[in-house]
This record gives sequence, C-alpha cells and structure tokens, in this order.
Amino acid sequence: MSKQELEELKSKLQKRNFYTVNDSSWVFFWCLIVPFVIGLVFMYVSMSFTGVKDATELFKNHLWFAIIMTMLTEVVFFVVYLFYSKTYRIKLTSCGLSFKNANPKMAFLSIGLGILAFFGFVGLIEGVFGNFFSWIGVKSSGLHLPNDTIGWLFVNILLVGFLPAICEEIIFRGMIFKGLRRTFPPLVASAITALLFALMHQNIIQFVYPLVLGFALCLVMEKTNNLLYTMLIHLFNNITTIVVDFLIRKGILNWSFAGMPWWAYIISILAAAVVVLIFVLIYKFVISKEKKVEVEEEGEEIPSYSKKIGGLPLIFYFSAAIAIAIIVVNLF
Repeated sequence: MSKQELEELKSKLQKRNFYTVNDSSWVFFWCLIVPFVIGLVFMYVSMSFTGVKDATELFKNHLWFAIIMTMLTEVVFFVVYLFYSKTYRIKLTSCGLSFKNANPKMAFLSIGLGILAFFGFVGLIEGVFGNFFSWIGVKSSGLHLPNDTIGWLFVNILLVGFLPAICEEIIFRGMIFKGLRRTFPPLVASAITALLFALMHQNIIQFVYPLVLGFALCLVMEKTNNLLYTMLIHLFNNITTIVVDFLIRKGILNWSFAGMPWWAYIISILAAAVVVLIFVLIYKFVISKEKKVEVEEEGEEIPSYSKKIGGLPLIFYFSAAIAIAIIVVNLF
C-alpha cells in the first residue's frame, strides 16, 4: 500500500471534529421525536400504574413523575449528543466547550448578560404576551416543580437551571448551529437555530423569548467559538428565573403582571428594547473583540445524497412541521 493510500485510509478512519447541515437537521429531529415518544409512553404507563386519568393531576400529585418528566428532555438531549457522535464518528469536543481557552472576564460578562436578559424581558413575556394570550383564551401549558422551600429551590436550580443550560447548549449552539454554519452565513445560521430553539420549547406564550435569546447565544458562539460562554448566559438566566419565582412564592417579592395598566406595557416593551441595545453595544465593543478559539478541521465529511431545499435537507422541514403541530395541539 502506497503512502498516499495510507494517508487516505487514515483520513477515512479518523474521527471528524465538525458538524454539517445534515447533522444539524437529524439531531433536531431526534431531539424532538425521542423525548416526545418516551414522554408519551411513560405518561400512559404511569397513568395506568397510578389509576390517575389526567396528566396534569399526575404531575402535580406524584413528585416522582414530575421529576422524571422535568429531566426527560434534557437527558435525551445528552444521550443524542453521545450516541450521534459515536455513530457518525464525531469527536465529543466538536461542540466547542473549552475551559482551557476561557477568558475569566468574558465568563463574568456572560453571567451578567444572563441575569440582565431575564429582567429585561420578563415584563414583555409575562406581562405583554402573557396577558394578550390570556385575553384571547390561550393558557400557558407549562407544568413546574414545587419551588416554595430551600430544598426545592436547589432541586429546581439543578434540574431546571443546570441541566438545560448544559444539554440545550450542546445540542443547539454546539451541534445544530455549528452544522448550519458550514452552509449558511452567521446571521442566517443564527436565525435558523434560534427558530428551532423556540420551536423546541413547544409553548406559544414563551416562543418569542427563546427566539431572541437563542439568536443572541448564536452570535456569542460565532464570535468566541466557546460553548462555555453561552452555557453561562443560559445558566444564570435560568437561575435568576428560578430564584425570582421562589421569592414570589414565599411572599418576599410581590410581583404580578395581571391587570397591568397601559403604561406598564410601554415600560415592558422599552425595557426589552433597552436590553437588546445594551447587548448590541456589548457585542460590538467587547464580544466581537474576544479572541476566537480556532480549531483546525479533522476527518472527512460523510457524503449526503438526501434532497435539499434552500440548502436544508427535507428532514429539517419535516421536523419543523412536527414541532409546529405540537405547539398547535398544546393550545387546546
């Protein structure tokens, strides 16, 4: 065997350290379908086991069921990451998480951005959109764990704070966004990833917030190529939400968006706009100047013969249609 043939064989056997648009589409498909199917089966088995006929009642009255359902999606995300990477011979480090190349100042800035995002958008989401959807008869379909004791506060921080920040960032910014970037320019790839991120939440009332936050996280990932920063933004945004909810439940913080006066709607919209402006300025003058983690591509791309429309495989559109259908079903 010649030296050239040996090099070609070595290249084929070598794990790759990048994702493609095909990877992005299939990862989203599996992350959408698998938790939905497992959750549905687990729910009906649990209902048969307990004799409870209503899923909401089962969630509220059986904490073991509530905890498992809360963890389910994030655990599946992580399993998809491991299984997909192993199946298609992709290095686990390809998602871009790096502690070694992290800048402490950028890390602290990320924490601040996560907290700021909550306070900037809570009025818009809970007040403006929440009251609008309530007015037209659409109720929030979200079910949450108890959060009225210190013990439950820490459980929520772990299951609703840390788990989503790690697992969702690996899937959306680490795999899907990076795969889309091989085909699309930064803003287009960011917009598509943000849309998928919002669709995955399967809640029409909460659609706008993950859409905007997801877009901003993609921009941070584009400029830094380090998943640590997006994880920190996501984590402290979640933690702030959980802590504020705890303080409200304990009566320490009196914060209600029901029956808001007209001027409160204007303030809520302006607050969100101010936060967006602050992010744009920080992005332009700080984040864009951050040293990007450069990684040389290794391995070969597996040829894909699936038909594409607008640069995206058909499975992408099929998955997006399913996600939209689930959101519509949740309205009723």
